[in-house]
Amino acid sequence: MFRGVLFFEISYQLRRASTWIYFVVIFALLHLVLNEMVEYAVNVEQVLINSPITISEVATFASKFSLLMIAALVADGAMRDTQMRMDQLIYATPVSKISYLGGRLFGTLFVATALILLILLLGVMSVNMVMATDPTVLGPLHIAALVRASVLLVFPNVIIATLFLYGITWLTRYSIAAYAGALTIFILSTFGMDVLAGKWHLAKLLDPFAGTIVDTFS
Repeated sequence: MFRGVLFFEISYQLRRASTWIYFVVIFALLHLVLNEMVEYAVNVEQVLINSPITISEVATFASKFSLLMIAALVADGAMRDTQMRMDQLIYATPVSKISYLGGRLFGTLFVATALILLILLLGVMSVNMVMATDPTVLGPLHIAALVRASVLLVFPNVIIATLFLYGITWLTRYSIAAYAGALTIFILSTFGMDVLAGKWHLAKLLDPFAGTIVDTFS
């Protein structure tokens, strides 16, 4: 039964137009960030776009931008039945709560992870195609750098965000909690270094997406 719920959730979320609208918006935002990085590398300081540290920064940005999409997926997955007044009917069926809610959770996790990884890959490949005439800005592209950024940054970030947002949504029973939680994570990961300037140890601990740690090496 868990497998049926899982596959249904994946199929349902991938058929929603809003999912792909978020995908396009996030890709566009990431493309803007990559363009800024290219301009910085050309006009200010030589930075290799394909270097492991730069790809790690791009992965962090992709994770941050994807928070809105994750919040939307979680809000729908966690509260769909309640909003449609079908929750009591669903729980009256032979399927267990663990299988049902677990299928929803892991379905959302799979969709969010797959789309964010695809956005990261398309972003890196697009900038390599655009800047193919200037290899001094790009540097060699190593698949291992993409794999490390995915395993060490994207996977943990998506898992943390999805579990946290599902948890607070289920506890509060309000869809808006998912968006409020996503905003909280975004603020902590984006402005923590500015607010806690000079207190790097605390800033690193409070940054859920490890962007502060990546910035210290860039």
